[in-house]
Amino acid sequence: MYPKKIEKGATIGIVALSSPGKIDLLNQGKANLEKLGYKVVVGESCYSTYGMYLSGTDDLRANDLNMMFEDDSIDAIMCLKGGYGTPRIVDKIDYEMIKKNKKIFVGFSDVTLLLNTIYEKCDLVTYHGPMMGIDFTDNFNQLSIDSFNDIVIKQSRNYVINEDNIYNIKTINKGFAKGILVGGNLSLIDVMIGTPYQIDFKNKILLLEEVNEPLYRVDRMLQKLRLSGILSDLKGIVIGGITYKNVIKRDYGYYELFKEFLEPLKIPVLYGLPIGHVTPRLTVPIGAVVEINTENKTLKII
Repeated sequence: MYPKKIEKGATIGIVALSSPGKIDLLNQGKANLEKLGYKVVVGESCYSTYGMYLSGTDDLRANDLNMMFEDDSIDAIMCLKGGYGTPRIVDKIDYEMIKKNKKIFVGFSDVTLLLNTIYEKCDLVTYHGPMMGIDFTDNFNQLSIDSFNDIVIKQSRNYVINEDNIYNIKTINKGFAKGILVGGNLSLIDVMIGTPYQIDFKNKILLLEEVNEPLYRVDRMLQKLRLSGILSDLKGIVIGGITYKNVIKRDYGYYELFKEFLEPLKIPVLYGLPIGHVTPRLTVPIGAVVEINTENKTLKII
């Protein structure tokens, strides 16, 4: 189920569910969302830190999210930033309450775990998209904001992401596939495997993206997907940004690694879509039906 649409004047609640953010970026993001016509309520987690790498204690962060869903004055919820922290609180979220208070929920990276869990447990489409302390700061990317408006605010149907002379989208396996989109950050998908929060991969289109993981660690996580039997359950795969700040130029890199793993599956695979830790960062709905067409190199949101 898609969440209720919002319009200008709606109130967006901001939560920090992972690592702490920078106050100046928080203030920039809040001001820019307000310039766009929204009211902004900043949760306590956005001003907190714990253990040097968390934006507050587990209970504080989980309660912040629960309260934002329960509060009738909050129309949509956006995460401040990623980092690390959602595996510590995934079992502290009140999913039964969220079922009764379905709202827009958007984020990416470490938030992958909650995007997929909320979709599966609450029958609620969530959004793999921008975060206030990253994408709405003063150096925002207009294409990223346009995508957010099209997919989250307008909830556009039959929206197509294609090469469009901007993105270098490659085909690993040819074909056409239609199914529900799940996934996101590879590291968080890896964390979920073997837990009660593992994604249901059966007949799904899997989104994968990653940042700052060396080649051998991406290899290791893909091996876990392969050995778990997960890859053979899929209808298709969409690979977004696979970025690393210290890339070494060599003949065998990330594309070659994914090609080696995924060619034997004989399901359509697109590589290099502008989703995840890349700029522009396009928004996609987790739990919505999408189509892959490798002939046109397109991902269509139905």
